[in-house]
Amino acid sequence: MTGLWTVTKDSFLLMRRDKVFIPAIFGGIILTILANIASDWTLEEYAKVLFDLGAFGFHIIGSIVAIFWGTKAISDARSEGSLEMQVSTPISRPVCLLGKYFGLILNLTLIAVILVAFWQAVMLTNSYLGKMTNDQLMVFLYVYLGWCVTAAVAIFFASFCSHATALFSSFSAWLVGLTSAQIAAALAPDTPKLTRTVVEASAWIWDFQRFNLNKYLVSYATKLQGVELMWNAVYGLSLIALLMTAACLIFRKRTFLSKLSINT
Repeated sequence: MTGLWTVTKDSFLLMRRDKVFIPAIFGGIILTILANIASDWTLEEYAKVLFDLGAFGFHIIGSIVAIFWGTKAISDARSEGSLEMQVSTPISRPVCLLGKYFGLILNLTLIAVILVAFWQAVMLTNSYLGKMTNDQLMVFLYVYLGWCVTAAVAIFFASFCSHATALFSSFSAWLVGLTSAQIAAALAPDTPKLTRTVVEASAWIWDFQRFNLNKYLVSYATKLQGVELMWNAVYGLSLIALLMTAACLIFRKRTFLSKLSINT
């Protein structure tokens, strides 16, 4: 546990000092301000436009940062030689990988807290919006869970791909996750049975829209359902566990094969 905490702390500090951290914070703040301004230009209800645009920005900022940092953390460690230094100690490669992931999660948590706090400040400037409701906070929590899943996707691909390949693969997997449910719902009635089965199964397995609960962000919307929340949380945590387990196994196997090739 000491080794895991050491790698986590070092990764957290390195990412926080990275040039992406401050732009990510300002990007989220600017998108929130733009959402506030744009909501004044529409005839629709102010709160709905504000939350739709702002939550979209919140989702995009966190997901992009998760992909960028997740792939960059492993590639930088390889190029700088710090990964080899760490694994030459009693700290194993799976522990290093998990430490990188947890360091990324801590940074994403910090970004989420700052952006939600600013979001709350914007709401308080509008007297008829006031304090966030529990449902609204829950929506942001599930978007944050989506960030954590995306970070696991990035770490997974970075465990066995080059930086460029991992970056492209992570973005592709993220986009597929966002669109799979809509594609499955848009299938024509005459779609071949095999195609329908494959698409619907893919949408059930890989559906990032489970973390998008924007419809609950306005006060008059349908209330959050406890059963839906529970299964979406189980789905997200299960994806994280599976992806990180697979990444650790692949990382360990790569180490074994590289040592074997050196010895032979």
